[in-house]
Amino acid sequence: MRDVLRRERREQRAVLRDACHEMRTPVAAVRALVRAARREGGLDAAQRDEALRLVEEHAEQLAALLEDLSVFADGTDGAPPLHRTDAWLSDVVRGATDAAGLPPSRLRLRVADSAAFVRIDVPSVRQVLTNLVENSRRYGDPEGVVDVEADAGRGLLSLVVRDRPAAAAVPPVGQGLGTAIVERAVRRLGGRMSSGPDDGGGRVVRVDVPVPGGARPLA
Repeated sequence: MRDVLRRERREQRAVLRDACHEMRTPVAAVRALVRAARREGGLDAAQRDEALRLVEEHAEQLAALLEDLSVFADGTDGAPPLHRTDAWLSDVVRGATDAAGLPPSRLRLRVADSAAFVRIDVPSVRQVLTNLVENSRRYGDPEGVVDVEADAGRGLLSLVVRDRPAAAAVPPVGQGLGTAIVERAVRRLGGRMSSGPDDGGGRVVRVDVPVPGGARPLA
């Protein structure tokens, strides 16, 4: 129990450090835009429109970070028990990736034939996959492609998310709070998560979650 508490405290400190680091950039950008607007002569109409667009973009980034912090702070305290239902995995995967806001041109999906109906906690699995794809959108190469693979063979639901940069030399710039949220959700599901560099120069994350009864074909 003591080891678990130590691990959670270390995890919380790391997440807070990451959050502070990630918030510095949009805050500094908004300050610079405000100073530019206040300078003598100010901004012309085109510059003002561009400045407002950038302020809105940075505000949305901050809002997303705050939402991630809120989800992480909630943790598993007071979380409802897992509620597994039969779900068509391809629908779950598409719903989760749609929620991540990645343009279709940057997304490649592959759901294995074996993944028909699976008994899973749908909201938790969606949260895991949405956060992984959102992380790729936020921190990967903005011109790159994200590969998402799902399979439910051998009693495990396996989700693999790969960043594929447009240029092999472009590394991911961070991992974000989404990773910490995913790790907690995966532990709650009784699964495991691994991540590391991919051969193509990006990053690959794999999540394995037990599926009672394995995948079943559509009746």
